[in-house]
Amino acid sequence: MLKFDHFFQDLCSEGRPDPTVEFNDEWTYYVVDFQGWSRRRIPLCVAREYYVRFGSNVGHEAAGTMVLFRRWEPLNNFATSSQPTESMEVEGNISMVRDSLEIRELHRSKHTPVHNAICDWEGQPTSSRAFSQTHYNRGRNRERGRNRASSTGRRWLRQMTNADVPSEGGSQSELRSSPSYSSKGHGSNTPSRSSSRAGTRNRSASPGLRTYQPRRGTSPSLRRHAIDNIVEAGAIITYVGSVWEAPAGLEWNVTFHQESIILFPDTRTLTRLKYWAVTSSEISHTRHLLDLAIARNMCFIMATRISDLKSFRPIMTPDLAELTKRTYEAGFQEEHLKDVNGGAAFRDHLDCKAIRRIGLGSTIHGWTTQVTVHHRGAVTSSPFFDDPLFHDQMSAQEENLVHGFVSAENSDYHRWLFPTTEIMEDFCDHWSGEWTEGCDLIFHNIAKALERGTAKPLTRKGWKSYLHSTNHGTRRPTVTLNSSHFTRVDELLSVFPDPWHGRCIADISIPSQM
Repeated sequence: MLKFDHFFQDLCSEGRPDPTVEFNDEWTYYVVDFQGWSRRRIPLCVAREYYVRFGSNVGHEAAGTMVLFRRWEPLNNFATSSQPTESMEVEGNISMVRDSLEIRELHRSKHTPVHNAICDWEGQPTSSRAFSQTHYNRGRNRERGRNRASSTGRRWLRQMTNADVPSEGGSQSELRSSPSYSSKGHGSNTPSRSSSRAGTRNRSASPGLRTYQPRRGTSPSLRRHAIDNIVEAGAIITYVGSVWEAPAGLEWNVTFHQESIILFPDTRTLTRLKYWAVTSSEISHTRHLLDLAIARNMCFIMATRISDLKSFRPIMTPDLAELTKRTYEAGFQEEHLKDVNGGAAFRDHLDCKAIRRIGLGSTIHGWTTQVTVHHRGAVTSSPFFDDPLFHDQMSAQEENLVHGFVSAENSDYHRWLFPTTEIMEDFCDHWSGEWTEGCDLIFHNIAKALERGTAKPLTRKGWKSYLHSTNHGTRRPTVTLNSSHFTRVDELLSVFPDPWHGRCIADISIPSQM
């Protein structure tokens, strides 16, 4: 990861952008800040703020004009001033923009563009001569870029002015030739605005939904034609049928549903839910989509802002002291923490004195009375909110328990009674991020073998053989889904540009109701 520290150095680009530049609400705006090394859509109100703060470039896509902002390249008018300009302050609140040091610490150890691969400054593999030559050319462009730094703001404004009527033939080539744009949405390469500023600044509150101006609507006939194209291309990516339904009588907690921030670590889930929202007349509320995602075992996260945690208080036992007199009984038992002398640090009668004396307070997670190396939940972020986001998740110990994990000294010989999600992703043709009838038949046969007493834990190699056999479940599906199927549907769904990932659920509009 050290080779990518180039993107986070505290150097600033020269030149000030024209604050009077006019933005077109029909353009699309993206930001790249190394959350997964990809670009993400931002609303117009955020783009106006980013324009005077960060490096950017304009380009053209098939759907129109796009602007790409690079959050690790602040402009020197903000980097050299101790306070932001008056126009950027919003009622004394803190700014929504993270500084370079924060971005670096959040992402330096978590994201690389290609796993276990040597990459150049733009996140591209250097395994071939072509990539090596590209890296050499970028180095020469970097030197020339430093000499042109002072004209950066004027060049950007000139591009914005001339970008209203791009030619159809030249739009794609202009975008690809831009030194700050990668076709895969990876990090950009404009060294004349190399990385970030030192120091900190105040933050403003994240923009509200009322300030977002959506694109102008299309005619009903064009909308119907777009939906027909989505149905034709997208019917293949999702299962038609019902395998499991939630028990009757269950209702969403209204506060939790309305205030949660939804995140999609698996983009296939986002594509499928948008497909159903656009094409199904039965989907009229986000609750319907989330019920569908739960019934089909799709991956999504509902996170809570730190300022909203007070709304969700855990159930407190009337007499916590009484609980500490007993051993905490869990569904599984973990190794207890040990002190430096090898004796058990915790078992019963946990109190704060022991924590201070042995120095294990920082390793305690949650409020269980039996203190173990057991961690639940995670912290993440959203481009639409400045607060950190918290969400619950199954711990590794719980996942091992559910799948019947049997450990071994050699990881190649780890065994599981049920295949994990990772095993299904690698070896099961029926699993593509959504639970189908084929998946259900496979697990049904495993459960039957468990009832008969013939089930055995298998290694990854054993599960590969099992899942590829037609004797243990069902035959291979007619079409095996891959990334190209979802990419095609995402392109068609771009006519409904309202972003969902990282948004508050209450702010999400269902396209079929717009």
